[in-house]
Amino acid sequence: MELFASDPRFGKLRIINVYLEFDGPKIFYAENESGSTFFVYWVGDEEAFENWYVIPCSKSKIIAFEKKQLNLKTILEQQEQEYFYDVKLPFSSSEELIVDFKHRNKIAEIELPKENVFVK
Repeated sequence: MELFASDPRFGKLRIINVYLEFDGPKIFYAENESGSTFFVYWVGDEEAFENWYVIPCSKSKIIAFEKKQLNLKTILEQQEQEYFYDVKLPFSSSEELIVDFKHRNKIAEIELPKENVFVK
């Protein structure tokens, strides 16, 4: 299991299952050391950082997504917790990881996928 990111707020996140890959994983689910699960969604790059939304997500919701009972838009919009992590992952190892909290309503700041997008 590949390490995605590590921060005291969410622990060491390891990639468990990749749903979309293009020049590396872009949509996947990850777990930390205690088994907490997170849905991870790439929201684009800046000059020095990759931008990610790391969303706490129950295992049952991830399974429903994998079984095509939930679409991608639902996973992003109908979050189980009030806040998620806005993570800026630096391209350079000399830069620090930046983690901010965002209210789940802020998910609308990005262009969301259409309702008929499911995992393959």
